[in-house]
Amino acid sequence: MALIKCRECGHMVSDKAERCPKCGCPIITEKTAWQNAGMNNPHANYQPAYHNKDNKNKWLYAIIALLVAALAGGGFYFYNQNKQQEEDFQQKLHSDSIARDSIGKANDIRLDSIEQANSKSQAKTQQTQQTQPTVTAAPQYYGQVSDPDGYTNIRRGPGTNYTIVRRYNSGDYLYYTPQKNGWSLVYSGVKANTFMGYMHTSRIVRIDPNSGSSYSSSGSSYSSSGGNYHEGYIVDPVDDYVNIRKGPGTNYSIVGRLDTYTDVYYTTTGSNWYKVYDGNYNYLGYVYYNRIKKTR
Repeated sequence: MALIKCRECGHMVSDKAERCPKCGCPIITEKTAWQNAGMNNPHANYQPAYHNKDNKNKWLYAIIALLVAALAGGGFYFYNQNKQQEEDFQQKLHSDSIARDSIGKANDIRLDSIEQANSKSQAKTQQTQQTQPTVTAAPQYYGQVSDPDGYTNIRRGPGTNYTIVRRYNSGDYLYYTPQKNGWSLVYSGVKANTFMGYMHTSRIVRIDPNSGSSYSSSGSSYSSSGGNYHEGYIVDPVDDYVNIRKGPGTNYSIVGRLDTYTDVYYTTTGSNWYKVYDGNYNYLGYVYYNRIKKTR
C-alpha cells in the first residue's frame, strides 16, 4: 500500500481508498483511470528489471582485484628485471675490476722489469764509458797494425762495447802489451809510455824494432844468438795459466807460472814438452806443447 495526495485537499490518502476521508473527493489512481476508460493498463504487469546491487559490487570487486593483481604482477616482473640487470651490472663491474687489477699488476711488473733493465743498462753504459782502464807496467812489444779493412779502432776498454777513442790505419806502428782477453794495451809508436787505448791483438803484427821485419809472421822460426826460436803465446782454457816445470814431465817440480796470452819464445825438444824463454830469451823451463800457440 502507498500513500498519495488527495487532488482536492492534499490530504495523504491510501491508494486503496475510493474517497478522501477528509473531503470526500474520489481517489483516482492510474488503475482506476484505465478502468473508467474501459481499457486495460498496458503497464499493469510490467516489472522493472532492477539490477542486483550485490552482483554489481561483486563484478566491481573482481575487476579491481584483477587490476591490482595485474599491477602487482607487472611491478614484480619489472622489479626482478631491474634486480637481474643490477646484478649483471655489478658482476660486470667486478669482472672489469679484476681484469683492470690483473692488467695493472702485469703493467707494474713490466714497468719494473723495464726500469730494472734500463737501470742495469745505464749502469753498464756508465761503467763502460766512465771507467778508465788500469794500465799496469808490463813488457811492451813493437808492432804494426794489420787489418783487411785498412784501419782498426782503438777503444776505451777491452771490448767492442767500449767507445771508440781513435783510429789507426793499417801499416801504422805502435807499442803494445797483450792481455788475457784477446785485447792489447796500445801505446804510441813514437813514445812507448804514451797510453792510447785498447786494440784487438789479432790486428797487430809484432815486428823487430831494429830491423822492421815481422817475427814469425807465418809461423817460421826467428834466430837470435845462434838459437832457433819460435814465437808464440800461452793458452789454457781452464786455469788461465800454465805451470813451468824443471824438466819435460809432470814428475818434475814446478818452477813458475805463465798466464794465458803471455808472449814467449820456445824451442822444440823432440818430445811433447817445449823449452820456453821470456821476451829477452832468458830460459824459463818446460811447458807442455799444446799450451803454446804459434803467433801468426
